[in-house]
Amino acid sequence: MGKAVLEDVDAWFEHQIFEPLRTDAPNIAIARMWESVDSYFRSGARICIVGTFALGETRDRFADVISGYFDRWIASLRDALVRDGWAAAPAEERAEDIVLGIQGALVLARASRDNTKFTRAIARLKARLQNCAA
Repeated sequence: MGKAVLEDVDAWFEHQIFEPLRTDAPNIAIARMWESVDSYFRSGARICIVGTFALGETRDRFADVISGYFDRWIASLRDALVRDGWAAAPAEERAEDIVLGIQGALVLARASRDNTKFTRAIARLKARLQNCAA
């Protein structure tokens, strides 16, 4: 059951976020990522099932799938940033910060039962990225 759930989530993210980040124009792909993240996580009302698996007892059983999900997200975003003119090292750091920020915002919003924290965090992450453009 867990494997099927992770495969479904992975397929959605691959189609909606990772592939566009790898292939579409960077500005379009990154804008789509923000919209897709907000939509998928219902503005913070929905948990990240992959993150939940990463924190739970199932982590070891699905370690490769879980780490692959986060690694592909970071790499796809990094590649989009590089295509947008960023140097590789800062693009890697920024991509990691963004994925970390999204995941942290989800945890905080759920723990505090305040979805507006997710929405505000996403807005700040997006603004920081735009203000630091290559």
